[in-house]
Amino acid sequence: SAASDVYKRQTPWLAGVGRILVWTGSLSAALFVSHPITRKIFIPISHHGDVYAGLLLYVIASLCLAWLVALLMEKIPSPTLKKPQEA
Repeated sequence: SAASDVYKRQTPWLAGVGRILVWTGSLSAALFVSHPITRKIFIPISHHGDVYAGLLLYVIASLCLAWLVALLMEKIPSPTLKKPQEA
């Protein structure tokens, strides 16, 4: 039918959108974990000089650190529960 043909044509596009959303979600979680570190480093530095340059450095460093944390989180295996052994 025409509806299934439209769905088949949109599937690669939707798959691409799904991959982008998953990547953004993992980066968001990593950014939540890592941004306090970069905030402690870059915000005091920006008070001594150009505020906008410090803010830009903060954003770039936070995103880079979040990307590294996201890569690290992918390498850590998910925990699993062991089944209780029968006596």
